[in-house]
Amino acid sequence: TPNRIGGSIITEIFEASNSERILCILLSDSSQEDDVVWQAKCSGEYTVRSGYRLLNTDPMMTIPNADDRTIYKKLWNTPVPSKIKIVTWRLLHN
Repeated sequence: TPNRIGGSIITEIFEASNSERILCILLSDSSQEDDVVWQAKCSGEYTVRSGYRLLNTDPMMTIPNADDRTIYKKLWNTPVPSKIKIVTWRLLHN
């Protein structure tokens, strides 16, 4: 029989339409633990070298320049709630 998510908590937290969708999700029958795998290296293990190579070859991985660092420093030192800072930071990072 399929393993499904328990319904009582889901229906208490979510609206009916969303809870119906969530309750339709089948769970894995496997009791095996998840593994963390570093996809940038064939062995799946992270090394500083593989991280550095990814940083230098992937155009999506960028290091902020001096102007960016100034903006971020001002942002984190602004006297506003942390959640505002985090949302602003995320907006700056698309």
